Amino acid sequence: MSIAIGQCPGGLVAKVGLDHLAPAALYGALLTLSQNLQENHNIVNSWRTLGDEAFTQEKQYKNAVIIKFDTEPDEKIRKLIREHGLKYNRFRKEWYGETAELKSLKEAVSKIPHKIEVIS
Repeated sequence: MSIAIGQCPGGLVAKVGLDHLAPAALYGALLTLSQNLQENHNIVNSWRTLGDEAFTQEKQYKNAVIIKFDTEPDEKIRKLIREHGLKYNRFRKEWYGETAELKSLKEAVSKIPHKIEVIS
């Protein structure tokens, strides 16, 4: 199994909006997928195609971003930044990553002194 950094199974569960389900429900869903795979070995090809198309479409609409704050943002802002897909680099003291919601991110941090760099 090969999973790229940032695409851990837990992250994928959250990415498709199923992270609100109880562990038993998620386990049941995975058991169902496993049963489907046993009954239809070719189904993985359609899953891969669907996943590849979704990753490609997401990548097209994302902007690479770096944010540096003059003062540390509060927990609410940090959580919002994480929800936009950015991570914190404690050595460089900056947030970095890719987001499809650049306008929303800019609005969220607009009240805090910061420098934002969008990388094309």
